[in-house]
Amino acid sequence: MNISSNNSSFPPPEFNLAIVMVFLVLEGILVVVINALVIFLIFRNRLLRTVTNFCLGSLALSDMLTGLYVIPLIITCNYPRYNYDVCLAMDLGNRFLAISTILHLLVITMERYYTIVFSKSKSNSSLSNVASLRILFMLWVFSLAVSLVQLLWIRSENEDLKHRITIIYDLIVLGLLVFTPLILMALAYTHIFCVLRRQINKIKRSIRYISEESKLKHEWKERRALLIYAAMIVLYITGWFNYFLLSLQEDLSDNGPPSYPLWANVILLFLRLSTGIFNPILYTFLKQDFRTARKSLNICLFRKPSCSSNGYSQSEATFGFSSAVYKKDVEAIQFLNNYR
Repeated sequence: MNISSNNSSFPPPEFNLAIVMVFLVLEGILVVVINALVIFLIFRNRLLRTVTNFCLGSLALSDMLTGLYVIPLIITCNYPRYNYDVCLAMDLGNRFLAISTILHLLVITMERYYTIVFSKSKSNSSLSNVASLRILFMLWVFSLAVSLVQLLWIRSENEDLKHRITIIYDLIVLGLLVFTPLILMALAYTHIFCVLRRQINKIKRSIRYISEESKLKHEWKERRALLIYAAMIVLYITGWFNYFLLSLQEDLSDNGPPSYPLWANVILLFLRLSTGIFNPILYTFLKQDFRTARKSLNICLFRKPSCSSNGYSQSEATFGFSSAVYKKDVEAIQFLNNYR
């Protein structure tokens, strides 16, 4: 069983370890603050309370645990001295967050896939908010159960049996909860891209008065929406993939955990923890509805009279709808705006 993974397998000098711990504290604070902002925006702006954004909010809550739970345990596990029980709790937390993150990304992908490919309404999710919250609750319970199930054998006195079970467990998690979701997401986003291209080309042909500049703008929004979620998947692979592979490598080794240089362990550790920073940055600064909510928050903080009760300025809430438009055009515009 890999207890400390990539963070307590090396005994660096006290000074170097103290520097690493300081940066871990700073990273933990940043993770908590930026994910708390995401949750606050969803709670404050009713227009952000969509199925997709509920999934992103749940992912933000999961990422917050990196700063509130995992990083404090990493520090306690490694400094001032190694503690088995603390390191075990830290590793269980790492496993929970890794599984929770990949399942959140899978749920977001499948919700977008079903809405775009199969739903009659191409702009609104066919799932209700209540149904999405139930799915997210089950996701949390499942992730926690998969992580804590290791406690059934980890303290067994039969070392040979414990070793075999741990290897089987690692292989199952890696195959079913890492490789399979990644393959499904890759296939889904490929199909989504093809469907979006066909739908948007159809809309452009039916609305002939859209300018070339507007067409290019919508094409960029289409690509940007896909790039945001694709980037989150790449971040997961970069940050967490090595965690599963090194855990398996350690459990397969008969000579104890492999030894890596301090700089390599530190880089892998910070890459893994940084997913909790870059994920919310991606959709808070690039996803259009979050960008609008974030900008309107600045307006409301300065108490401008244009701030409405739902957190959006009145100009943002009414822009583009002051004149009468045909129903067909409204549906087309909503479809285009949905993937910003």
